[in-house]
Amino acid sequence: MRKYNKAKVLGFIAILSVFVGPFSVFAADAAPAQVSTEIVQPMLPLFLGDTPFIASRIRNDGAETPFNVDMEIYDSSNVRVAQKVFENEVISASSTGYYIFPWFPTVAGEYTIKLGLFNSDWSKLYEWTDNALRASILPSVTTPTFEPLFFPESQALTKTTLSVGSKPDATMAIHNLGFAGDALVDIEVFHNGSKVGQAFYDNQHFLAGETKKYAFDFTMLTGGDYDISVGIFKPGWNGLIRWYGQMEIFTVGDNNNAGQIYQDTLKPYWENWSWNTTVDFSDTALVSEGSNSIKVTYNVPWAGMYLAGPFIGGSSLEFDIAGAGASGQQIQLYILNAKGGGTPSKIVKLDPYVSRGIQNGIFKHVSIPLIDMDASGFAVEGVVFQEAGGISSTSVNIDNLRLQ
Repeated sequence: MRKYNKAKVLGFIAILSVFVGPFSVFAADAAPAQVSTEIVQPMLPLFLGDTPFIASRIRNDGAETPFNVDMEIYDSSNVRVAQKVFENEVISASSTGYYIFPWFPTVAGEYTIKLGLFNSDWSKLYEWTDNALRASILPSVTTPTFEPLFFPESQALTKTTLSVGSKPDATMAIHNLGFAGDALVDIEVFHNGSKVGQAFYDNQHFLAGETKKYAFDFTMLTGGDYDISVGIFKPGWNGLIRWYGQMEIFTVGDNNNAGQIYQDTLKPYWENWSWNTTVDFSDTALVSEGSNSIKVTYNVPWAGMYLAGPFIGGSSLEFDIAGAGASGQQIQLYILNAKGGGTPSKIVKLDPYVSRGIQNGIFKHVSIPLIDMDASGFAVEGVVFQEAGGISSTSVNIDNLRLQ
């Protein structure tokens, strides 16, 4: 799965952002839909003595229903060290609210920000994000070191069809947020845990505040799990400054299986981020091919099955679908683009792509061109199947889900 820990310097404000919730449309009594959590503070990195601001951005695509926001911070021992609550908040329909929590860390270490959305009397949990954002607080610096301070940022692979034999031209941006200095930049590619590629650039001189980009390519000779790591060393390999492991993680299929998301099992690094939905990845009662399929039960109207994973490319979304216990289920779909930081595509209704609609117990093959979602050229990192008929407790089975 792609990991986001990207710093954007806007004037003198630095923002670290992680997308933690799906874009969706909710019923009148449901939580606001799109959620993102950020840290905003005067300068990167974060040191003791800084006052970072934890900011939650919440978009309402439902009705104007009062709700509560619970923002909590936990240390590495999972002990809560700070909390901020906003009660009886109302966001106008199709609008966004921004909730800011100034945080005063007193101990250096690793912290996790958690986010909960509740109804106004706390009797119902709409959504709980247990790992909305991670933050590292470094010991305070009492005297300046006048040294460079390097942070790498992984760029989306420019070739999104990840299959055996292809060369995904990757790029790493190295930001120097400190003083001018020199470094050796080492970029390494691992396949199933073994190093299979490397490019390094010695005696790189960085001005204060300078960013340099390093493009490199490598041929993926076999299918499997790949990751890209970055090391920043002193020139001439004279000591490691910092190692950044698994800046990118992705899966490469063989030429027959490239782009698979589900076939009998959810493929490696794909995860279930669904909301208000029961998802069984091992249903044997109704199968199109193989031994298992995905049974999706939407517990409330507008619930969604959201599968998030390593970015892949393709020209169409392919799958088999059948009704489970009924016919005529209304489903809509969209995908998320890694190149746009998780930007959702255009939403499309499933009906036009299924002859005579979804039928109980009968699988039908569906092919949706990505161009119909305005998603041509997307590096797909998420697929959403959402209930669109305003009905609860409705189910479908999905099999052979892939991009090709």
